[in-house]
Amino acid sequence: MVKQKNPTTGQTAGIVALVAAGGVGLWALLKDKDGGQADVGLIRKVGTPDIYIEETGSNTVAHINETIKVDFGWRNDSDIDTSASFQCQLRRHSGGSWGSKGSWVKSGPVEPGKTILASVTNQIPSNWDDGDNIDVKVRVKTTEEADFYEKAEVFEVGEVGSVIFIPTAVEISNADLDTLDIYTINIQAAYDAGNITLQEKMELQSLINQRRGALKLLLKEVIELPSVTDIENAPSIAELDRLWALVEYAYDNYPNTIPDVNDLEYAIFEQYFSARRAELNLPPEMFGLEIQVLAVNGVLGTGKVTVSPPGEMVLYTIYYAPGTPVTVVLTPVTGYTFKHWIKNGVIISTSRSFVVTMNGDTIMQAVLEKTTEPPPAAVTITLTTSVPTGGGAIYISPGKSSYAGGELIWCTALKNAGYSFAYWDIGGVQFYDSQVQIELPSYVSTNVAIKAYFYKTIVAPVTASLVVTVLGIYNIPLASSYIYINDQYKGATNASGQLTIANAGNVGAVVTVQALWNSGGNTWGAEKTLTLQSSNSLTINL
Repeated sequence: MVKQKNPTTGQTAGIVALVAAGGVGLWALLKDKDGGQADVGLIRKVGTPDIYIEETGSNTVAHINETIKVDFGWRNDSDIDTSASFQCQLRRHSGGSWGSKGSWVKSGPVEPGKTILASVTNQIPSNWDDGDNIDVKVRVKTTEEADFYEKAEVFEVGEVGSVIFIPTAVEISNADLDTLDIYTINIQAAYDAGNITLQEKMELQSLINQRRGALKLLLKEVIELPSVTDIENAPSIAELDRLWALVEYAYDNYPNTIPDVNDLEYAIFEQYFSARRAELNLPPEMFGLEIQVLAVNGVLGTGKVTVSPPGEMVLYTIYYAPGTPVTVVLTPVTGYTFKHWIKNGVIISTSRSFVVTMNGDTIMQAVLEKTTEPPPAAVTITLTTSVPTGGGAIYISPGKSSYAGGELIWCTALKNAGYSFAYWDIGGVQFYDSQVQIELPSYVSTNVAIKAYFYKTIVAPVTASLVVTVLGIYNIPLASSYIYINDQYKGATNASGQLTIANAGNVGAVVTVQALWNSGGNTWGAEKTLTLQSSNSLTINL
């Protein structure tokens, strides 16, 4: 019997069944000796959400240490104000006393003819075993008389047997992180035992991953991080320090904040803060030089810029004292040609080296032209197909020896008799439909490995019946002939010389049938071999 953790408490627990017997209504009438009566309404296993026993008599599984709750209404049918007390008791259906007794729940005075709603609970004992079935009983007593009246409504099924708890979508959506870990183990165990398919396993695990991500998101602390505009417009060092403290807190608590700050983001923040801190510490009357490298179409180009003297660098701007001559030199990278410099929107030079005098804030733009390059080489894709598990074949459409980059192809899995399709592995990516369309790589020539996996379908064997007739000389039926199949005794023939064997083996099996007959201390015997069909008859002559 499988032991597993209780999804509610996390403790290791056995599994028991709580079931309504067919034909037994859940609205069970409870009467006390004062004439009051109660209707048992809903019996449920307490949880998130509660699991109710349906009125149709279907069963549910409860774990030891979990709580069973009975909701009911009680009506005072006496002619005086009466109070009542109620109790829920549990016992194993195998018999014995009602050893598990819940607490008494007492009502207030109830007027004659009035009905109150009440609930009683009881916890499944921790020493009960897997496979136990539960009887549920509600007891009622009144304050007017000392004696009790009780009505036991029994809920039962056959043996539960070994149970692997498979969570539903609702249970997954309400589980905590620890319970999700238990569900993952149970799902793998159910798959290993053949109780669920690979597709069902992956669908359940996907729901678990979604729930785990949602829970982790809920546990994160929301931080209002500064924007680039906040940093660049910080009016003072004190305000800059306040904003920086938020960034450091998010970085130190990564990844448990929303948004979070990783190593790369921290380095970028550090650059912006350093730049603004340098600006706030600059002396007065400094002019800034900003240098941009553009392609002819206006987008950012690629090239190396050197300046002399170096000046005071703050982020992307270099600051100089008024009147400082600054030499700027542009060296384009391979694939680009220098065209001209633009100063504050005006073309001023076609030389890569230019001297600008800092008489105010200045923007220098180096314009580059992209050189002509040979067209890229054609991309060719080849395919390698394989079926590692056997049990099927792969059909590719269109079928060619090679394909152009970015071409679309269809992959179809063809299963053999007795096999089912499991999944694709195409270039390391898994797909689960037997027919998929994929786009081949377009950036580089390569080979794409396409693998199809199949699994063998398990077919239950079919048993065959056999009628054996044993005849002696002159075809006289021989009674009390002993019949053996593959040396296993199956019985003796009747007065008609016949023996009917309901299960002679599986259809398709080859068996040897032997007949032995004793008379006067002598034994005669013969045997025949046949391949079993669904029904068979065989005559053996001695």
